[in-house]
Formats: sequence, structure tokens, C-alpha cells
Amino acid sequence: YIPTWKKPICIARHAYGDVYKNTEMRVEAGSKAELCVTKPDGTEERSTIFDFKTDGVIQGMHNLDKSISSFARSCFNYALDQKLDVWFATKDTISKTYDHRFKDIFAEIFENEYKEKFDAAGIEYFYTLILSTSTPLSTTLLRALSAAKAAICGLARTMTATL
Repeated sequence: YIPTWKKPICIARHAYGDVYKNTEMRVEAGSKAELCVTKPDGTEERSTIFDFKTDGVIQGMHNLDKSISSFARSCFNYALDQKLDVWFATKDTISKTYDHRFKDIFAEIFENEYKEKFDAAGIEYFYTLILSTSTPLSTTLLRALSAAKAAICGLARTMTATL
């Protein structure tokens, strides 16, 4: 409950990939975890995740551009239908490839397909950084949003807010 909000919030959640279709393993001390992608031509690209000095866990996640694009269009279409601004946030300073891909896809689709429609409807698309993953967008951002129009769209790690 946020007493300064005068309108209800709207939450959208992208529920493909990420932790929903992940792979997890327990790892013994002395193990090396790597991310390996086998390309169509059979070559492999590898990146070390971590060299475990003690026991631990690893998790592999994925997502598809097609699914992220569908989610972006869904958010933009809903915003146009309801005449709501869209606030989109990721933690792309930490997840420089995974979360940044969401940011890039949303920006490209907005610029190419929705910018003129949003301008005509008098609504905006706004990208911001998630300040903390311990709360929906963070206490700081929620305080800033409390004075604004109202709606937040989120997904597990990559959140979208419609205000």
C-alpha cells in the first residue's frame, strides 16, 4: 500500500525463459563452471562462470528475442489502449548482455513502431535503471513514482512500469 498513489497499478510480467526454464546444479568445491554455446557450424564459444573454492550452486537461464519482442508490443499496446505511460527498467549495469537485450529490444520496437502513436496519444515511454532488486523497483524509485500517475509492470529480473 502506497498512500500517495491515487490510481491502481497495473503489473505485467514476462514469463518465458529466465528462471522459469532454467537449469540448476549443485557444484562441488574445486569445480569450474563454464557457459558453453555450440554454434550451428559446430564451433564452441566458452566463458568461465566461476572457479569454485567451496561448494556452491549455478543456474543457467535463457530467453528469446521473439518472446521479449512480443512482451514489449503487449506492454506498448496495453499502454495505448489505457492511455498510460510506460516505464521500463532493467538491471543492465549488472547484467550487461541479458538485461541489456531487453532494453535494446524495447527501445527498437518503441522507436520503429510506437513513438508516433505514443506522441499522438500524449503518453511517454521511459527507460530507467532498477535501483534495487530487493523491492519492486526500489524504495527510492517508488517514492519518486508516488507523485506520478500510477502503474508498474514488472518481470522477475527485468521490470516494466506503466505510469
